[in-house]
Amino acid sequence: MARAGRYQDSLATCEKALELQANDESGYYGKACYFALQNDVDLVIKNLQQALNLNSRRCRMEAKLNPDFDSIRDDAIFQALLQG
Repeated sequence: MARAGRYQDSLATCEKALELQANDESGYYGKACYFALQNDVDLVIKNLQQALNLNSRRCRMEAKLNPDFDSIRDDAIFQALLQG
């Protein structure tokens, strides 16, 4: 949804997913993608860290290739998260 410009819908969907299942990394990962498209590095890092805490293997693998993160790919903290 965020890639289609439906930013508020995207964020609301992630929030609802977390409300229904707080231990599912998908909501946090989706929020990290949303904030990456908004160029909000601090919130990307915060949400990606939460996703990694829940499922580090899957989220690291996806984040390495996901174009949503292209704008922050060179950020030192983002790089450190991907290295684990």
